[in-house]
Amino acid sequence: MMETILNIKNLYKHYEGIVAVDEVNISILSGTITGIYGNNGAGKTTLFNLLSGFEKPDNGSIFFEGKNITKKSVIYRSRHGMGRLFQIPRIFADVTVLDNLLAAGNNHEAKYLHNYLMKHSTISKNKIKDNEKAKNILQQFHLTDKAGLKAYELSVGEKRLLSLGSLLMNDAKLLLLDEPFAGINEIAAQQIKHILTSLKNIGTTFLMIEHDKEKLFELADRVYEMKQGKLLNTTNTHHANH
Repeated sequence: MMETILNIKNLYKHYEGIVAVDEVNISILSGTITGIYGNNGAGKTTLFNLLSGFEKPDNGSIFFEGKNITKKSVIYRSRHGMGRLFQIPRIFADVTVLDNLLAAGNNHEAKYLHNYLMKHSTISKNKIKDNEKAKNILQQFHLTDKAGLKAYELSVGEKRLLSLGSLLMNDAKLLLLDEPFAGINEIAAQQIKHILTSLKNIGTTFLMIEHDKEKLFELADRVYEMKQGKLLNTTNTHHANH
């Protein structure tokens, strides 16, 4: 039986009279893919900012694995298994693909990159373990032949895969995906879909926002529409009707 990994209760956020997130309630089961679509200004990004800790709600609660994380920091959430994939990849452009993954296993924050490179200048048990994990991710994401390239040399789709792989280096259990299919070609989109499905099958949970609702209906177990800060029209897709 699947357990609830994320439980959002009466989440509310407004800016100078504009309600961005309006009493949102949602429960997400572990090992599932949940999609949210909506127009610009519907509140999707604000909702993700609240869930990942970049903003604090005016009211409501966020529970992750049964713990109230409403007031917890971005770093706390990251360290406890919540990761966020941004539409613009957050990677170290002048660092190799492999070292991006290894640095992510140490810490997401850019300020720690120098410390990571210094700490891992000599062989250690942790480095060997991280290397194995990174190589497995490179293989799964079909980036093995790009391991020695600088990140800026990758295509848009490959950069998005690298960002996703970086989150997995940190053993993320719940991934918030911000427009994962934006700006990439159909080949890269199909590759990302395959990877998300494979990760879901081993227990990783995804909550994703996307303009292209058809992609959500192809992939997600449940789809919500967000409109004027509210979640509407919950649909249990079962991938059957699309």
